[in-house]
Order: sequence, then structure tokens, then C-alpha cells
Amino acid sequence: MRTILLIGINARYSHPAVALYYLRSFVRHIPVLVRIKEFTIRNQIEDILKTIDSYQPDAIGFSVYIWNSTIVKQLLSRLSRKKRFIVFLGGPEVSYNASQWLESHPAIDFIVTGPGEEGFRRLVENHFNLKENIIISKNPPFAELPFPYLEDDFKNFVNKNIYYESSRGCPFSCAYCISSCSDQKLQFRELSQISGEVDIIMNHSPKLVKFVDRTFNAKAERARIIWEMLIDRYGEKRTTFHFEIHPALLTEKDFSLLQRAPRGLFQFEIGIQTVHRDVRLEINRKGNWEKEKAAIERLHAMNNIHLHVDLIAGLPREDFNMLGDSFNKVYALGADHFQLGILKLLPGTAIRKCSDDYEMKYNPEAPYEIYQNKWLNEEKVRIIKRVARLVDALYNSKRFVTTMNELCEKFFSPWQLYCAMANENKEDFCDVSWLTMYRVLMDFISRFFSNEVDFFRDCLMYDWFSSFTTNRIPSIFKGKRYREYNAKVCDLIKRDEHSFGTSNQKTMVKVLVPETEKFKQKYLHGGEVVAYRDDGTKKIFFKEDLR
Repeated sequence: MRTILLIGINARYSHPAVALYYLRSFVRHIPVLVRIKEFTIRNQIEDILKTIDSYQPDAIGFSVYIWNSTIVKQLLSRLSRKKRFIVFLGGPEVSYNASQWLESHPAIDFIVTGPGEEGFRRLVENHFNLKENIIISKNPPFAELPFPYLEDDFKNFVNKNIYYESSRGCPFSCAYCISSCSDQKLQFRELSQISGEVDIIMNHSPKLVKFVDRTFNAKAERARIIWEMLIDRYGEKRTTFHFEIHPALLTEKDFSLLQRAPRGLFQFEIGIQTVHRDVRLEINRKGNWEKEKAAIERLHAMNNIHLHVDLIAGLPREDFNMLGDSFNKVYALGADHFQLGILKLLPGTAIRKCSDDYEMKYNPEAPYEIYQNKWLNEEKVRIIKRVARLVDALYNSKRFVTTMNELCEKFFSPWQLYCAMANENKEDFCDVSWLTMYRVLMDFISRFFSNEVDFFRDCLMYDWFSSFTTNRIPSIFKGKRYREYNAKVCDLIKRDEHSFGTSNQKTMVKVLVPETEKFKQKYLHGGEVVAYRDDGTKKIFFKEDLR
């Protein structure tokens, strides 16, 4: 029997290559053996090649995306030297520039463009013996595609996300997005299918089920039916369901329903990209910022759904100051995660086709990020990249909340603060460990607020104690007063365990001893020290307690 090996090279171990499972399921009636092998971009080329050889396949297929195209190219160059099998590629990275890939990589025999299932079936049924090497085939309706996963697959998904499509395509046509291409027509699975397929997935109690629909609530009533089903059936489970949504499409019925969702059941990813109407018109992005803002604020106030918001820097007609305005308005939403990305000129997108009009300079290799455009020079883009890394390290980590709130009050806006920090730190922030960012912050504070260094050190110490459960306290927080009060507090707790735990439980305690009266008044209600138990609970001790 002919053996076909489908290879996925994922950005992370937790990310499965769902497209390969759809391909396999679509040819299940054909007498071939389809095997799936997944790697990550951290795997060594030699290890991947050895694994391929061990399967002794008749054909191998790669699913190619921006995150793995470099390693796929390296593999192709090695395969061309000792080719013993058919090589075919598919995925968005090769669908819109297939001829270039074929010209550059002689190891490739076929490229399957578009969604891929029907093109793959044609190759298999014809024993990889077709005259054309660029396979363009119209897929059947999405609802007719079989469920991608087999029961045996789920044992390989332990500690992985489960990706699930309830729709394909997108109702919008944003110029920077591949979903705007003509072959991305919006199609839906039947609600009865979704119900049964989610049941199959939930039999295995995954940690995260990610609906990869481009705009999940494109049809509000349909989205609401699915959300209600998930709330009613799985509200007591420990699974989180992820959705990409458009906030302006949320209705009053949606808010009423979503209010019922248990905390942690849903997380929403919301692409804002820019708040400026003229910029949106230029990139053909629909939506009204004020309406989106109001919807996101309502979701945030409900406090039961994890919110992830996105901006894109480098869009046409948005200069540095306008980007700052977008940044400040999105930052003020207080979302759980805020991603600032640099525009990528993806093959096949409208914005790439007119990049010369916008004077775009960009990396010709994936991920195709721009270096500059008519409105942002290279230095501004470098600053924005450093700002993005700082946002990830200082805001998204949730480990510097107090310190960053205090620093924001010192500046006209969050954008001004982050840009000031980016200008002071020219490195790329490859190391964003807590102690590294502590030093970055202290250097910045010492330069700009030298008279408040002790107060900000107290804030940083408070952030560390609030963020980490480890009982190993960094030596930088163990001053003379710490040694004095730590012994007193531990002695008090030992003598009166009921004040901080129970007598039949060993209580691990770490003690925060601030230096400044300003901090003690503002965050400890005038207390002298605060003790943290290993479960995160804390107790403030006042001067009279420590006599």
C-alpha cells in the first residue's frame, strides 16, 4: 500500500497542524496509508530528515505557513540531493506564489493551492501522476468535509490545543489579510455537525479548544446558539474556548448570554488594528471604532471573558503620532492581552500588490514585516518593535502592574512612556525575564525619577511578591529592615498560626518590607510590612503588631 507522509512544522508544541488532519480524512475511502508527523520550528533539520527516512514514504507533503517557510526551504534544499519520493506542498505560503516556489526548489513535484482537500484527493487518486504541477481544484462545500480527527489522534493531543473550524473564509476583505482573497468565500458547518463534533472533542477534556474561524460571530444568531450550547453543556468543565470576534457585531442578546458564561470558559481575540477611519478606509476594513470601543468596554466590565486585542503598526496613512493615538485608546481598554504587531505584506494580499504606492520596504522572506513606508521611517519602525516587546514583557506578563500604573501617571500617555523606554533601551529584549526587566525599569527610573527610586523599588518588590508563588526571595529585596522584620513576622505567625493559616498545616511565608512611607500609605493602608502565604493570600502587619 502506498504511504503518504504529511508533515506539519508548528510554531509551538501546543499548536497542532489541523489542515493535515482534514487532508487525511478527505481521502479515507482511498486505499492508501496517510501518516501525520508534527514537529516544531525548534526541531533540528537533521532530526526531521531522519524521521522522514524512517517512514520510507512514497510521497511527503508539507503544510507551509509564514512561521515555518524558512525551515521548509532548508528541508527542500536537502531533499533535492537524495530524492526518493514525491514532494508536494500546500498552505497559504505557497498558494499565491506557487510558480516562484517551483522555480526556486527543484525538489518540489506539486503544489496544491487553496483550501487543499480536493487538490490532495486528485493527487492521491491519480497516484501523483498529473500533467500539471500546480493543482488548482474547487473544494466541496465546507459542511461536506468530514470531521478531521480520529479517536486515536487525541492521545497525541495531550497538553496541546485542539483547533476546530466551524466556518471557513471571512465576510470582510481587509487588504492586509489572506482571508480577503477571492478563494476565501465564507462557508459554515451545520449547527448539528458542530454540536456532535464538539462533543467528540470534549470527551477528551482538552485545556483549550480554539475555534479558528476568521470572524466567529459573522452571523450573530448562529454564534449565539453555539455559545449557549457551550455554556449549558461545558460550563462546569475546565476547558476554555477561544474565538476571534468582531465586537461591533455583538448584539444585546449576545451580551445577555455572555454574561452567563462562567469565568474562564471563553476567551475572545479582537483585531482592532487602528482606530482611525481614514486608515480603515484605505485598507478596506469595516467597522466603527466608537461602537467597537463600547462593546469591548462592556465585555471587560463583565469580567468573565479573557480579552486579547490587536493593533497593527505600519498601515498606510497612519503616521507615528496617529499610531500613538490608536495605542493609547486600545491600552485604556484594559484588556488582558495587548498585541502590537508590525504590518506583514503577505503573498496574495491586496496591500502587497500596491506596496510601491505606499513606498513600503519589507523583508522579502517570511514573515514579510515592513522596514518602513511613506509615513514611518526605519528608525520609527525600530522604536515600534521595541515598544511591542516592552508591552509584551511589562503589560502582558501581568508581573509589573503596580509599577507600570505608577509610571503611566508620570507621563502624558502610555504611548509616551513606552516610547521613552524604547528610546532608552536599544537592545531587542530577547531576554525578558523578570530580573532583566527589573534592571531595565530601575535604570529608566534612576534616569528620569531619581528622587523616587526607593518608592519605585517598593512598587517592583510588591509586583514580584504579588506575581510569584516561589518562596525564594531575590537578594535585591533583602535589606537590613527585611532581616529585622522577617524574623519578627515569622515568629508572630508561628506563635499564632490561626492568624495566617491553620494549626494543622505548614504555612510557608515570605515577607515584603517596603522602605518608603509613600508606598506604605498608598498600598498597605499605613501598615509596616505584608506577609504572603504560599497560596497567595496576604496579611498586613502594623507597627503595633511588631512591637
